Amino acid sequence: MASFFNSLCCGCVCGSYDDDDDSFHANGNVQHILTIEAWEETLNLPGKIIVACFKASWCGPCKVIAPFIGDLSRKYDSSLFVSIDVDDVPDLSDEFNIQATPVFFFFLDRQELDMMVGSNKADIQKKVASIVELYSQDF
Repeated sequence: MASFFNSLCCGCVCGSYDDDDDSFHANGNVQHILTIEAWEETLNLPGKIIVACFKASWCGPCKVIAPFIGDLSRKYDSSLFVSIDVDDVPDLSDEFNIQATPVFFFFLDRQELDMMVGSNKADIQKKVASIVELYSQDF
């Protein structure tokens, strides 16, 4: 699958994570989803805005921009930021019809609020800020 997604990478933003590279997590509160069961548990968190980023560990730009996503996870600490590597959980990637990385999905109480594709920092910042502002008023 890496070769399929490799040809579609549009400069993903999520950074990589494995046992030897903790740089993505060192810069924030981003959780790495490794199983569909972990994803289901995450979606079941009541009243929590979830920012889910589908990414690829082999994507160079992912590693470059990872600290920015980590910073967002600290700034918006009332939300939960998760990364999902397309190669770690291919069934989940298929379920969401991931065709390129990065793709961000925003959820609250199991409901998809919005999504966006791309790696523009300003666009990501605006989208996260607007989702948090709009939906955290409900609490």
